[in-house]
Amino acid sequence: MEERLVTRFAGGMMADIQNPDFETRVAIIKHKMKADKIGSVPNIVLEFIANNIKTNIRELEAAIIKVMAFYNLRYKNDSDISDQEYLEIAKEALSIEEKEEKVISLDSIKEEVASYYGITKNDLISK
Repeated sequence: MEERLVTRFAGGMMADIQNPDFETRVAIIKHKMKADKIGSVPNIVLEFIANNIKTNIRELEAAIIKVMAFYNLRYKNDSDISDQEYLEIAKEALSIEEKEEKVISLDSIKEEVASYYGITKNDLISK
């Protein structure tokens, strides 16, 4: 690195920036709702969004806007829906489903590779 860059970096403040924790994510969503004058959203929906989007603030803000857009398109005249229905709207809007994580084992990798190349698993692991 050039010396001028080294001195500039050395003179600056170092900060460890991490992804926000759950409570901070919920607070970020609430702040965005207040700033954009978005109506009330059930806590179960806020918690769902905060649990599933953990990376950054922009994605959290985009998620609440997308959920509200889906809600307004579907229920523009009927504002009396249950929290569970609201949660289903959020799942659909964000394309997030409660799903089991698929465990990938060494044996399943061997089977897939053998199948791809049209050989048996024994041929794959033999000398």
